[in-house]
Amino acid sequence: MSTLRFLERSESWCSMAKFGIEMPDEFVKKLERLDKFDDIAKKMLNKAAPILVGTMKHEISRLDKYSQSGSLRDSIVAGKPKKNDIGYFVSVGPKTGSKDANGVRNGEKLAYMEYGTSKMDPHPTLERAKMAAENRVIYLMQEVFDEEVGAK
Repeated sequence: MSTLRFLERSESWCSMAKFGIEMPDEFVKKLERLDKFDDIAKKMLNKAAPILVGTMKHEISRLDKYSQSGSLRDSIVAGKPKKNDIGYFVSVGPKTGSKDANGVRNGEKLAYMEYGTSKMDPHPTLERAKMAAENRVIYLMQEVFDEEVGAK
């Protein structure tokens, strides 16, 4: 199976969760025969990434009782689509290097929220955001694909 996926991350050192859409290898081989496969995959991810960004921001707002500033929520961004040996992906998470007013990295705060600490229970946000966004992401990606290949 080949994959178009989203990576949710808190910082470059900590890949926290993966959201993948598995596609049959035969289907991907057909796509690769298209002259525009790379462009189509990037367009699909660019169209769908804002859905995951919005869902993550919503979940963080719902669970982040400890921060009045909204720094963590406001730092959530989508990166540019990239390709590796597994497939295409886009990272969604706090902007690398972003910090709150107290100098605490937003990636750290998300990791603490997600997994907890010795003094704080975990409040998983990434899985909830992923599940809430999945159907809309698949729909939008299919819509882009259909437009690009002229499918109805």
